[in-house]
Amino acid sequence: MKPSNLSRLLLLSLFLTVLFAAQSLAQRDDRAVRVQGRQDAGAEQRVALVIGNSAYKAISPLKNPVNDAEDMATALRRSGFKVTLLRDATRKQMNRAIRQLGRLLQKGGVGLFYYAGHGVQVGGVNYLVPLGAEITQQFEVEDEAVSANRVLGMMEAAGNRLNMVFLDACRNNPYQGSFRAASQGLAAVRNAPKGSLISYATGAGQVAEDGTGRNGTYTKNLLRYIHTPGLELTTMMKRVRTGVRQDTRGRQIPYELSSLEGDFYFAGASVGSAAPATATVPKGPGKSKFSLGDFDKAARQEEASRNKWNENLREMKGAYAQVQGYERRSVSSKLKVGVWQRFLSAFTQDNPYTSEDDDLRRQAQARITHWQGEQQRVARLEADRRRREAESRRQADVRRRNREAEERRGQNPIIPGVQSPSQGQFTPAQLKFQKLYRQRLLSEIKKMQEMIQTHQDAGRTSQADRLRNAIPNLQQALRAQLQ
Repeated sequence: MKPSNLSRLLLLSLFLTVLFAAQSLAQRDDRAVRVQGRQDAGAEQRVALVIGNSAYKAISPLKNPVNDAEDMATALRRSGFKVTLLRDATRKQMNRAIRQLGRLLQKGGVGLFYYAGHGVQVGGVNYLVPLGAEITQQFEVEDEAVSANRVLGMMEAAGNRLNMVFLDACRNNPYQGSFRAASQGLAAVRNAPKGSLISYATGAGQVAEDGTGRNGTYTKNLLRYIHTPGLELTTMMKRVRTGVRQDTRGRQIPYELSSLEGDFYFAGASVGSAAPATATVPKGPGKSKFSLGDFDKAARQEEASRNKWNENLREMKGAYAQVQGYERRSVSSKLKVGVWQRFLSAFTQDNPYTSEDDDLRRQAQARITHWQGEQQRVARLEADRRRREAESRRQADVRRRNREAEERRGQNPIIPGVQSPSQGQFTPAQLKFQKLYRQRLLSEIKKMQEMIQTHQDAGRTSQADRLRNAIPNLQQALRAQLQ
């Protein structure tokens, strides 16, 4: 073979070797890209409706809800949600957006509803107050506001895999003075639709804080943890609850109702790329460095931590039993509210190994709500009793003034129609005796009439009848003196 031909053959072989190597590297890079993007390419749809109402006219405006909604919308878009954002929405706009969300969820996937603004409860039903709502009486709420049950019903009808509802709407009732039986905060929904989580900014019947910065306290803590990689939804809500409680010194504790059947991550764990292939022949195995020493240490630490938390739970249960015993004592509702509040302030940390502590806190909060209602009922009864006593005293005073007026006009107030006797018919000694005797009879009759009225006001009719039957004898004796 000639040297020129041999050179060409060598160059061709070298070119083919480089081409095959480049193709192999490209295929490995493509596999790495597919592994990295697998979570995004096969992910189910995520849709969210976010509403923030601040600029109320007829009721007190709020500072943070629009900021909260804007920041939540930004955070959800980063987590892969298709977001519809409404700022200062009317009832018509809110209902139209809820219907649109329902249509999207019928295609499956994950749904999320977030609301920040004024909210009220009427008859155990929660209502979200839109802008432009004309509410002056309690019965108008159903026509002017948006029922939270509408959102839950829409999600349940869609039948998608998972739904979340976040309500930062437990602020003071703006219609407190207009409603017949106004209640603070929102009411707790008894049952969550299948595959859903309902989160309230604070416990049932309580008031959430609007916050001092750009965001409300509850939403600020949601935004703090929503982008934590590998943080599952229920664990995230525990961290949010702890953060809110710490920020408010125990005055506000978020509450969730869940029927979730699987896990959900706003920010999933990162997926590493595939390792490049190698043609190197592997060497024989070296000495194994396998050891469980660090795991043993972690296990001991976890056991010690679990023992401490178990001891804390036993202490919490003992304190709960003490408060229950105190609750059975004959003390005022105000004291009973106070002991349950002290219980909540003493046990604020979440037990990471059980939910029993959360159950005890919810039960304690329910007792506080019960005794606060009882306290209001007792106050109303006391006010009614004072009004009746004042009215009884007023009527007694009117009767006394009428008798005095009759006496001044010369009429006998005890026996109508009988005039005072002429003094010229008797000697001075007789007149003096008769005057004393008449005064005694009149005094006794007046006392008996007042006692009759007192017994009647108190419902003691039998005593009043006995006194009423005794008066005619005294009146007859007095009439004999006046003839």
